[in-house]
This record gives sequence, structure tokens and C-alpha cells, in this order.
Amino acid sequence: PEKYDYIDKEVMYAGAAFEHWGHFLTEITNRLYWFIENREKYPNIKLAFIQYINPNFDFKNTYQEFLEMLGITKDDYIFVTKPTKFKTVVVPEYSSMLGTKYKKEFIKIFNKIKKQVTPTNYKKIYFSRQKIYNEHNIIGEKAFEKIFKKNGFRIVYPEKLSFKEQVSLIQGADY
Repeated sequence: PEKYDYIDKEVMYAGAAFEHWGHFLTEITNRLYWFIENREKYPNIKLAFIQYINPNFDFKNTYQEFLEMLGITKDDYIFVTKPTKFKTVVVPEYSSMLGTKYKKEFIKIFNKIKKQVTPTNYKKIYFSRQKIYNEHNIIGEKAFEKIFKKNGFRIVYPEKLSFKEQVSLIQGADY
């Protein structure tokens, strides 16, 4: 475009800010390894997210706990909402391709988070989808909960837990 903003900063392209936890975990985390590994080399570099789909989506509150566990604060990223040029743009290689391959860099992100969390003592957990939607019932979910509970599983609702609490449960569980 002939008209664009210019920001005199070095940025690392971090991807589109999806309003979906699964997309965040599989697509946004793909390049974070580079940012973490190169912070000392590029102390002023920022993550640049494209504001995607819903401009009212509260990315900071939704994903901030995850990013903070990686040492990434709110001051470390910006959102691009219109055509913008930067002093420098770094586009790291993907560390995974959904459903096909991944590299050790992809796992490093999750291992870094895992090391910061104490596992719970619950060995059997069931992540229920029963409370995801306020006005919609997940067909059969109540029956599944009943079966799992009868078999010694702790029923949990991930949307009611912090990210750290979810990691703690997963780390402690055998099933």
C-alpha cells in the first residue's frame, strides 16, 4: 500500500493473534523459541502480532499467563492492525507444522513452562467440556462425567482454572 505506518523498532513476527486457545498453542508458540533464545542479542526487539479476526479480543488477559511463564511481559509485544513498516522484521522458522512434524525448539517452550509448575497429586483427571458454553449443552458430557467420576477420576473444567493450574493437573496425572 502507498500509505502505511512506520515504527522505528526491531520486531519478530509472532503470527496472527487467534481468538482460539488451540491455535495459540499450535501456531503462535511456533516462533517464540527464537524470541526467548535471542533476547540478549536483541534487547529491544518486540513481538509483533497481527490483530486477527476480532479487534475486541482481549489477547493480553487470555494468553498473558502463558507468555509471562516464558518471561514475556505486556511490554514485549505489540499488535499490528494496519499496514506497517518496521526498522527490522525477523521471521523465524516454524518449530512445528501442525500434524506433520516438530523440532526440539517447539518442545523447549512447553518444557520451560513445565519446570515452573508443581504437579498435583491427582493421578486421574477428566477435562470436561460441560461448562464451556453457558447456553449450550455438550451432548453426552454429563454421562461421561458420571462414568469417569465413578472410576476415580477428578472432573475438572479447564475454563474455570488458570493456565498454571491446568499445567499442574496435567503434570501430576497418569490418566
